Amino acid sequence: MTLFIKLLLAHLLGDFLLQPGKWVIHKSANKIRSPYLYLHILVHFVLVLLLLGNYTHWRIALVVALSHWVIDLGKLYSEPLFSNRAKPFLIDQVFHLLILFGCAYYGNIIGQIDYLLGLIDWGLVTAVFFLTYPSAIMMNILLEKMSDQISLDHKSLPNAGKYIGMIERLFVLIFV
Repeated sequence: MTLFIKLLLAHLLGDFLLQPGKWVIHKSANKIRSPYLYLHILVHFVLVLLLLGNYTHWRIALVVALSHWVIDLGKLYSEPLFSNRAKPFLIDQVFHLLILFGCAYYGNIIGQIDYLLGLIDWGLVTAVFFLTYPSAIMMNILLEKMSDQISLDHKSLPNAGKYIGMIERLFVLIFV
């Protein structure tokens, strides 16, 4: 688990702390020709080596760096296909986490997944899910008669109340 946490820390430092906005903009505009892309990859390679503290793990650092290059290029070239910038960003981060997980547990991935699944509190997962979409649908149905009485002479975000309600219910669950 310590190896995964160190790889995750290296990733978070490299992608969020040590990647200036200027690099992100330049990479987005120039894609594979951006020197900042390669500098970003080098930062990840060095961070993994430093945090692992053992240069015999250079193969892991190389896998992380090369996969980071491929994943980032995939994101850079697919971003125009999405209307919402959050989607390619989230997909990019999921792929990075999968690579880090694979690097940390390459000898026992199935065993580690089984262990992690055993740690899940399925009652809590069910409660969290119930408090999001199912309860939002129930509230919509129960309050449908009242919504006809509300004048809509103002602009509002679509489904804002639904998402605010979900967040409120999750906060109540967390604090209880």
